[in-house]
Amino acid sequence: MFGNKDQKKARLHQIAEIVRSSPQGITQAELARRCGTTRSTIHKDLVVLEARGILLAEDAQGKLHWPFWQPRRKS
Repeated sequence: MFGNKDQKKARLHQIAEIVRSSPQGITQAELARRCGTTRSTIHKDLVVLEARGILLAEDAQGKLHWPFWQPRRKS
């Protein structure tokens, strides 16, 4: 398998911190470069973050921004 749960957890945290600290926004390609992974992995990780209640906005230039957060619902 490619990586383990600890690596994924660390990458998810890293993605969130990078987007949060990028007031001008950041592309998925730049996130992939800064995290040392592929854009497809970043795309999958963004889906996981959304499922956890972290909702990122995408502007007209395709840059991600950190304006939204919703607490995860209890199932």
